[in-house]
Amino acid sequence: MPAWGEASCPPPESESDIKRLTRQGLTFLSQGQAFDIAVADQQRGRTTPCDWLETLR
Repeated sequence: MPAWGEASCPPPESESDIKRLTRQGLTFLSQGQAFDIAVADQQRGRTTPCDWLETLR
């Protein structure tokens, strides 16, 4: 499991989901970018850089 960056810290409930999905073979981060899994906060948007997820404000 990758280490969370200071500015990129998913909430605890997201962490358990991410762990479950990575155990099933998905990749959360690759080279600092969201790969198979992206997490978005309702107020702040994406928690990690992600070039394939579009968010609107």
